Amino acid sequence: MWREMSKIFEDLRFDPSVRAIVLASESEKIWTAGLDVASEGDTLASKVNPAHKALILHEHIKDFQASISSIEKATQPVIAAISGLCLGLGIDIASACDEVNVGLAADIGTLQRFPKITGNSSLARELALTGRRFTPEESTSIGFTSRVVPGGRGGVLAEAIAVAKVIASKSPVAVTSTKRLMILGETDARDHSVQEGLDYTAAWNMSMLQSEVSKFRNHAIYSLTKPYIQSRQDTPKAMRAAMAKQEPQFTDLPRLPQWQDPGNHRKEKRASKL
Repeated sequence: MWREMSKIFEDLRFDPSVRAIVLASESEKIWTAGLDVASEGDTLASKVNPAHKALILHEHIKDFQASISSIEKATQPVIAAISGLCLGLGIDIASACDEVNVGLAADIGTLQRFPKITGNSSLARELALTGRRFTPEESTSIGFTSRVVPGGRGGVLAEAIAVAKVIASKSPVAVTSTKRLMILGETDARDHSVQEGLDYTAAWNMSMLQSEVSKFRNHAIYSLTKPYIQSRQDTPKAMRAAMAKQEPQFTDLPRLPQWQDPGNHRKEKRASKL
């Protein structure tokens, strides 16, 4: 399942028509029961050289981690619409999402992400070491989830889709930039100062706030860069709409070639001419 999820999020990441993602369960009572240990048994039970098994397990774990991280790496915000039981791997998945609506209970990322989300390392240690389950209300009080929604799976899914629609109506440039900069601030808070974060934001917005260039000496370059240039006109567009008291209409981001992305695990085969 987690390999399929990685592929899905990798495909969604490069689809400019998708502006927000809702991650939900088909079950009313269970969002996820955690990792299927039986499906992972072959790797652990294999009778190979211990050193070889260690290398195999290392790559297996790294692949697993990359799968969960594909949620965080998605350029679009990901909303976890959690209804019912959420155990083990479910916390890993929810921790990688951008907004969580409902949660229950307490690792491919949880130990790293959960303390940063809640801001409470002591509580994270308690939950990790005891395996204690926590209620939706407690998950909201500690900052792991954004809200508790009544109405079971239907209510949760409706609320998540409503939030996703609001996000989808906003500037794709602003949404993508905000997610990237917030992840940077959350993950690097201990290693970088506030000023370094501000400097990075300034450099990022310096390019995103460019106005469309009206004339290009090289028309070939303009034809190639035109979709990207036009997609960055969201700020002036929003200002004009506000002055006219209208809702702004934003265009999708350009489709980026997957081979240019350093995080892309599917390497395209390209013939080279000698």
